[in-house]
Amino acid sequence: MLPSFLFDSYKQYKTDSDAVATWLANTARQHGYPEDLLGESEALQQSQQKTPRLKGRARKLAREAAQNKSPNSSIAGQKPVNELKAPKYLIALKDFISLAEWIAAKMRAEVPPDFLRVLDRAIAVRKRHHDWWYCHNRRDASIDGQDEQANKGHGYFISVLERVRKILRSKMPIEFLKDPLAQPGDSPDEARLGNVPNLFENLNIEEPSEAFLISKPALTTQQSTQALSQYQYGLQTNSDPEEVQFAIHCLFNDLNNLRRYLQQVWDGYKQGAFDLVAVSITTNTAIDFAKQFEENFTTRFPDHVNFASYIEAFYIQLCLDNGRHPGVKEYPDDEMVFAVYDEAESILFPAYMLMSSFSDVVKPGILPSYKLGYFGVYDASSDRRSKSARDKFREDKILMMEVLPDFCAFAQRPGRNPAEDGITRGMREMIKQNKVHVWLAFAAQIFLDISHILRVEASRGFSDLVRSAKYVETNIELVLKFHEKLRIQNWPRQNDQVLIQILDLIKEWVKTDAVNKIRTIIMKRNNLTPPPTEPFVFLKRHPLYCGLLTYNIKYLAQEASIIFANAWGSIMYCAHLYNALHQEQLISTSWQDMDLALLMHRTKEMFIGDFPKTIKDYFSRFSLAMGCSASNFAKNRRQEDVISSKAGPRKLNFVCPVSAIFQARYCGNEPTAHFSPEDIEAIFQGGTDDDEDDTDSNDEESNEWSSPKIKISATIEEPSLSPFTSSQACRPQKSHMESSKTGVRPVELLNALLNAIQTETLYLSFNHFRLHTFCWRLLRALKESLDLDLRKYYGPRYLENENQLPFIVGYIFMTAVETKRLGKMLAPKKEDVVSNQLLIKAGEVLQEMLDCGAGRIELEMLKRGLGFEVEVVDVFAVKGRQDKTTPPS
Repeated sequence: MLPSFLFDSYKQYKTDSDAVATWLANTARQHGYPEDLLGESEALQQSQQKTPRLKGRARKLAREAAQNKSPNSSIAGQKPVNELKAPKYLIALKDFISLAEWIAAKMRAEVPPDFLRVLDRAIAVRKRHHDWWYCHNRRDASIDGQDEQANKGHGYFISVLERVRKILRSKMPIEFLKDPLAQPGDSPDEARLGNVPNLFENLNIEEPSEAFLISKPALTTQQSTQALSQYQYGLQTNSDPEEVQFAIHCLFNDLNNLRRYLQQVWDGYKQGAFDLVAVSITTNTAIDFAKQFEENFTTRFPDHVNFASYIEAFYIQLCLDNGRHPGVKEYPDDEMVFAVYDEAESILFPAYMLMSSFSDVVKPGILPSYKLGYFGVYDASSDRRSKSARDKFREDKILMMEVLPDFCAFAQRPGRNPAEDGITRGMREMIKQNKVHVWLAFAAQIFLDISHILRVEASRGFSDLVRSAKYVETNIELVLKFHEKLRIQNWPRQNDQVLIQILDLIKEWVKTDAVNKIRTIIMKRNNLTPPPTEPFVFLKRHPLYCGLLTYNIKYLAQEASIIFANAWGSIMYCAHLYNALHQEQLISTSWQDMDLALLMHRTKEMFIGDFPKTIKDYFSRFSLAMGCSASNFAKNRRQEDVISSKAGPRKLNFVCPVSAIFQARYCGNEPTAHFSPEDIEAIFQGGTDDDEDDTDSNDEESNEWSSPKIKISATIEEPSLSPFTSSQACRPQKSHMESSKTGVRPVELLNALLNAIQTETLYLSFNHFRLHTFCWRLLRALKESLDLDLRKYYGPRYLENENQLPFIVGYIFMTAVETKRLGKMLAPKKEDVVSNQLLIKAGEVLQEMLDCGAGRIELEMLKRGLGFEVEVVDVFAVKGRQDKTTPPS
C-alpha cells in the first residue's frame, strides 16, 4: 500500500471539510454553544448503520487490507502518524450556519486566516465542479433526475459554505474581506464542459498552514481555566450521486496532474537534465499512485466502480457540448468523434479504447499477433504537432498495436521479471480478469506520451541501459580476475556467486532479447510463426522499463561492491592513511577517487568524527575503525588487554538512502514500494542541499561539509494544475515529518523524489571495485617498500598472508606512537621505538602512484563509460564545500 499520508484531491477536500467542521464546532463550544446540539460520534453513527456487503474487487481489496496491513499504518506498534486521538463527531451541513452565527455573535477575536484559507479552498473546489455540471445540464436534455438532483446537492453545499463565509465577514482580517472566488465576467455557461482538468485550474487560493490542519483552537484567557476538552469533528457525507460525481472528477483531475507533470519530466530527460533512472522511478511511482487512487475510490464507493461507464459518459458529454452526436462520425471508419480528441485525452478515452480493444482478443497463454504494417507504419521522425486529431489517434493505434503483443509476452513470461514496470503488471491483471482498469489506461497514456516526447530518441533509453550494463559488467569481470587466486575468510569463493548473478542478469536481459525469446516460445506453442522483428524492439520502445532495469543492475552492483569493500577493508584503512599523509603534508597531490569516496561516506562515518590531525589521533581513530572499543583510549586506564567493540569494525554504508527505498520493488519484485514517514523525510531532504549538520557547515571550527549534489542544468516547472508552486516542491521545509500528518500531495512527492534520486545518480554509479583494486595495489607497494623496517620492528611474521595487507596501515601508525601492542590484531613491537619514518616513506609511495595519474582512474572511467563530468576539489582545503558535478551528457 502507498502511504496513508499521500493525499489525493478528494481526500484533501475531505480533510478541509473536517477542518472547517472542527474549527466551527470547537470555537462555538468555547463560546457557550450547547454541546447537546452538536453531532453524534462517528463510531455511534456507524454502529447504527447496516454495514453494506462488498462485492467483487472491493471485497477482495478489503480482505487483503485486513490481512496485510501496510507497514505505514503502524510503526513499531505505534498508531499511524495521521490517526486522530480525540473522539470524532459528525455534524450535518445545515448546522454549519447556526455554528457560524453563534461565533459571529459571541467571539471578539478575528477568525484565523488559516481557517478562511481552508474554507475558500473547499468552496472553490466544489464551485468549479458545480459549474461544470451546471453547464452540461443546461445543454443536455437527456440528463436524468438523479444527475439533476446531484447538481442541486452541489449547489446547496456551496451555498452553505458561502453563507458561513458571509456570516463571519465581520470577524475577518481585512485582507480576507474581498472574496477571492469572485470572478466578474465568468458564468457557468462559460465553463468548458470538455476540459476536466479545468476543474481546479486558476484557483489562486493561498495554502493554509499545516499547523492549522492538525491543531485545535486555542482557548481564551477566561476559558483556559475551564480546560474544555477538544474534539475532532467531521462533515456528515454519504454515497449520494453528487458525492460520487465529485469524487470521480477528483480522480481524473489527479490523473491529469500526474500526466502533465510526467510530460515535463520526460522532456527534461530529453534535454539531458535528468538521468534515466530518476525519471523512470518517478514515472513508475506515479503509475503506482494512479493505481492507489483508483483503489481508494473503489473502497470509498464500492457500489460505483464501473469506470468504463464513467469514461463513456464523459465522452458523450464532450461530444454533446461540442454540438456533435457521439454516434455520428465524420468518416465511416472513424473510431471516435475526433473534434473532441484533445479533450477526450484528459479522460483517457483514446487510451482506454485502445486497451479495451486489445483486451477483447488477448487470452491467457495466447499471444495476439499483427502483421507488420497492418495498421500502418509508425514514423517517429514525423512532426506530431502538425498532425490532425485523426492522424494522432491512428499513430497511437499503430504504436500500441505493435508493442502490446510484446507487453503481453512479457507479462506472461514464467518466473519473475526483474524490475517489472507498472504497465506490464497491469497487462497481467488485464489478461487474467479481462478488464481494463483506469490506472492501466493511464499507464498506457503515459507510455504514449513518452513516445511522443522522445520520438526518434525513444531508443536512447536502451542505449543508456546498454552503456550502464557494460560499465557494471566490466567492473565485475576485472575484480573477479584480480581476485582469481586471492581470498580471505570474509569473502570465500562462494560469495562470488553474487557477482556472477549480476553478470547473468546482464547477459539474459541486456545482451539477449528476452522478450523476443518468450514471444517466440508462446507463438510456437500455438502453432504460429513469429513475424520478423527488429532486435530488442521492445526495449527500444520502452525507455521506462530500460530505466528501471538500469536501476536494478546498478543497485545490485553498488550494494555488492560496498559489501565486498567492507570484507577486504582496503578502502576504509587506506582512507585513514591518505588523511594522515595529507595532514602531515607528506603528499602534494589529491587522491581524487578517494576524495569522492570521502564525500560519499562522510568523515563522521569513516573517521568516527572529523578528520584526525595528530599522530595520536591517526592511530586511535584507525584502531576504532578496526573494531577496538573507545574505552581503550580512556584516560587513567589500567587494563592492558585491548577491548573490542561490540559493533565490530567500521564499515562503509550504502550512500543512496532514497534509491534504497525501491530496492524491494525493483530488485525483489514487490508489488509496490512501501513509504514510511522516515522515507518521506529522506526524499524531501535528498532533493535539497540541506543536511542535518548544515547549520555548522560554515563554522570556522567545523570540518564537516554538506553532502555534494549533482547540479542539474534544467529545472522542472510544476504543472499549472498543481496546488503548490515549484519552489515549494524543489525547496521543501527542513522537516517533512509533520507533512505526513496533514498529507503530502502526489506531484509534490514525485518532484522531491525526482530531485532526490537525481542527486544520488553519481553515487549509485560509483565503482567501489575499482577503488578497492587501487587500494590493494597501494598496500602491496607499501609492503614492498616498508618490508625491511616492518620486519625489524615487528618481526618476520608481522603479516602471514597477503589478505592481511590492510594491517600495514596500523603498523605505520603504531610505529609513530608509544603504543607497543594492539591486542591480537597486530604483532607487538620488538623495539621500543617511536618514529614517523614509515609514514614518510608511505607518503613517497602514494605520491609516486598519484603522479602517474592513478588517483583519478574512477573519475575518468565515469566520464568515459557513463558521461559524468566530475570535478572534485581538495576535500581538506575547503570547509562546507560541495563538489561541482554535472549530469551525464
